[in-house]
Amino acid sequence: MKKEDLFESLSVVHGSVNVAYGGLPSFFPNHWHGFLEIIVPDAGGLDITIDNKEYRLSEGQFALIPPRKLHSIANTLAAPQLIIQFSNDLLPRLNGSNSNRRMLYLQRVIDNGDFANCENKPLDILFKIKDYCESETPFKEFHLNRELLDLFIVLGEYNYKLNAALSARKNFQSQVSFEKFDSVIKYINDKCASKISLEEVASYAGFSKYHFSRIFKEYFETSFPEYVMKQRIKHAIEILENSDISILDAALLSGFNSHSSFNRVFKQVMHCAPSDFRKMFNCSGL
Repeated sequence: MKKEDLFESLSVVHGSVNVAYGGLPSFFPNHWHGFLEIIVPDAGGLDITIDNKEYRLSEGQFALIPPRKLHSIANTLAAPQLIIQFSNDLLPRLNGSNSNRRMLYLQRVIDNGDFANCENKPLDILFKIKDYCESETPFKEFHLNRELLDLFIVLGEYNYKLNAALSARKNFQSQVSFEKFDSVIKYINDKCASKISLEEVASYAGFSKYHFSRIFKEYFETSFPEYVMKQRIKHAIEILENSDISILDAALLSGFNSHSSFNRVFKQVMHCAPSDFRKMFNCSGL
């Protein structure tokens, strides 16, 4: 039994993918890991928590849990039917994976019924992965990686269309404002690691700070300061994952003025301390 908030390492049995099917425990306490995980409930459904948000999984649905996300399965009579775990090595090797990461993980709970008009349905792909893992077919690893890519193509394309439909419904004053806002986001992302203020960005966009603040929250469903903080944390994560520099230097390079403020915001966003994140990432071997 895993202890609360324990880091779980990936011990691969079937090459690049782990599959557990049937006979699984009905309770997993809060934990995290550096690999991706997919949880499919049995016919009785399943209660899970991801980043302190509760979800009810019904038959025909599954949960997609990105790396380094705290999650748990409630202690109920129901249990997972299928759990698939796989290394985060595959996607980052592909061009465009970083820019499309948000689109791949747009939804934590996926309903197979939403893909009725798709030739490949996510649950069908997941059970193909299970079958390949249990087989001795030639080029088994090739088949597994192909199915994983097919899964993320199906999910990514669906989420892209869903996101486009949601964006189209956003009520900005004009298309000119909408297009201008896209350039503003690039401006913020490029400068988030340095000093950047609401007044500066509003002036760049050609709005008053009050008008800009309002439409920013409408676009992102978060405030300007919260968005900037999250972008700084993303910048810090890239540094922590890809270099050995100190946590303080990572904080300063990401736009934070002190180690304490960086720790506080990092915990709010990632639900762990920067030192724990780095230890977890190093343990994952990714």
